[in-house]
Amino acid sequence: MNEGIKCPLCSARFATATDLAAHLKTHEQPLLPDSLEQQFKEEAEKRRRRSPIWNWSDDGPDFIGRILDIREVTTENRTWKAVECRMLDGSIKTLAVGPKILTRLFEEKNPKIGDVIAVRNLGKPKGKRYYDFLMVVNPEGVDIPEEAGKK
Repeated sequence: MNEGIKCPLCSARFATATDLAAHLKTHEQPLLPDSLEQQFKEEAEKRRRRSPIWNWSDDGPDFIGRILDIREVTTENRTWKAVECRMLDGSIKTLAVGPKILTRLFEEKNPKIGDVIAVRNLGKPKGKRYYDFLMVVNPEGVDIPEEAGKK
């Protein structure tokens, strides 16, 4: 009885060497650039260093900070901006620009990296389901150094 040719990796059996050769390709891992592992490490470090998101309930109604980074975050349901800022106390927090009104204000005012933004959460207007916000870009009398007080 002809048992065929056995795969040395998984013990599957094949009638011909050609079949075995085709099967062995399924075991091969694609070759990745040497730099990819380093890139994964850098991305993991960026994720680890990301600042906590501002929580309006716990952190208060006023968010005031100098913009250090603006990135887009995509979730299952939508895409929103994450605006990382150095706060007045030197800490770094992220403003989630997700609510529609805040998104519209951000688009209208168009703040850039290096600008100081002041956002006030006005809460929900009576009888409404949405939150309302005010936003000022580069308000007078507010100076947050870009580097000083890093935490």
